[in-house]
Amino acid sequence: MNKTIKQKSNQFSVKAAQLYKHLSANKKETVLSEQYLKAAASIGASLSRADFAANKNEYLSKFYTALQGCGESRYWLEVMYESEIITEYEFNNNMESCEEMRSILSAAIKSIRTQQGAV
Repeated sequence: MNKTIKQKSNQFSVKAAQLYKHLSANKKETVLSEQYLKAAASIGASLSRADFAANKNEYLSKFYTALQGCGESRYWLEVMYESEIITEYEFNNNMESCEEMRSILSAAIKSIRTQQGAV
């Protein structure tokens, strides 16, 4: 797997953990931010599982699971923002990272599918 994808997913998870830590310490909010953290961390976890896939289809499936984690992360960010739990800056900053991760994963999926001849 591409080292950049792993690095980006780790950075995204760390950023989510930092937001969770901030919200739990300063706003005493843990429910929604924990859901966000779980979704964000699931991206890297799925990519780690891809390294041990039994076959090419399972490998691709783990990337789709990671992409779903991006979608769920986006959802929790939107809920926290609309609930005024996070600021506009926190929302935009984290959403930018989420969208970058989504773009990277989408490109990787396209590449994997092309290599498998399943375009």
